[in-house]
Amino acid sequence: MKNLILMFMLIALALSQGCGSSLYSENEDYYEEGSEDYIIELLNDATSTENYTAIVDYAQSIISDNASTNAEKASAYTFLGEALLGTEGVNLISVLEDVAELESMSEDDLESGNIFDLIDIDASADTLKAAADAFSSANELSTDSSERVLLKETTESFEMTNDQLILAGFANLLYVIKSIQIYFDIDSSGSVSLIDENETYETISAVLIDTNTIHVNASASYSFFNQTGAFATEQLEVLENVSTALTSYSEGWAAYSAGTSYTYNSVSYDFSNESTKVTSLEDLVNAIFEGASS
Repeated sequence: MKNLILMFMLIALALSQGCGSSLYSENEDYYEEGSEDYIIELLNDATSTENYTAIVDYAQSIISDNASTNAEKASAYTFLGEALLGTEGVNLISVLEDVAELESMSEDDLESGNIFDLIDIDASADTLKAAADAFSSANELSTDSSERVLLKETTESFEMTNDQLILAGFANLLYVIKSIQIYFDIDSSGSVSLIDENETYETISAVLIDTNTIHVNASASYSFFNQTGAFATEQLEVLENVSTALTSYSEGWAAYSAGTSYTYNSVSYDFSNESTKVTSLEDLVNAIFEGASS
C-alpha cells in the first residue's frame, strides 16, 4: 500500500510541475473567442464553477461542429474533461488530503490500507463519469488522427500529453472509487458492508457492472497511467490489481446472472442454487475486495 501512497504523490508532483491552475500554458494574449487558445486561457484563469461551465460549453461547441477535425475534437475533449472535473471542485490537492495524513499512520495500517477506504471523494459520480468519458474520447480520436496522418488522409494530428494522460487515469479512477463508495463501505482490510441495508448485493452489482461498467473504467485508468511511462512497475501493480479485481467482479456477476458458477482465487462460487446464490455472491464480492486491498 506504500506503493499506492507514492503513486498518488507522483501524480501530484507530475501535474504540479506541468501546470499552474490547469494543464495548459500560453502567453497572455488575446485570442478569438471560442478558439483553442482562447479556451486554454480560460482554463489557466478558471477559479469558479461558472468559469469551468463556460469552458464546457466552448469545448462542446467544437466537438459538435461538423467542420472540426478529429485532432481539434480530441483537443476539445481534453478541455472538456478537465473543465468537468473543475465544476465539481475536484483537484489533486483535495483528493490528496487523505493521502497526506498517511505519514502519521503505523506500518501495520499502511500495509492494510485499501484504496477504496483511503480516498474520500466529494463529487458527483455522473460528472466524474462524463470527465472520464471525455478523456477516453480524446484518446480514441488521438489514435484515429495519427492513423489518418500515416495514411496521408490528413496532415493534422493530436497526441495527449503525459499530464493529460495522468489526469485521464485519475478521472477514471475517481469515478470507479466514487461509484463503489455510494453503495459499499469497504474497510482497510477489504471487508464489505452495505451503505443502505435496504439495497442488496444483487441490485448493487447490476448497477456497478451492467450500468456503470466500473470494470471498464478501472481498466482505462490503468491503461492511461501505464501509457505515461512515469510510474514504476510496483506502483502500476496497485492499479492493475484494482482493474483485475473489478474484471473478476464483472465475470462473477455474469456467472451469477447466468445461474452458473465462477472460480476466484481457486474458490468456486456456485450460483445455480436459488436458495444459496445470493450468499455466494456476497462471499465473492467480499473475497474480491479483500484481494484488491492486499
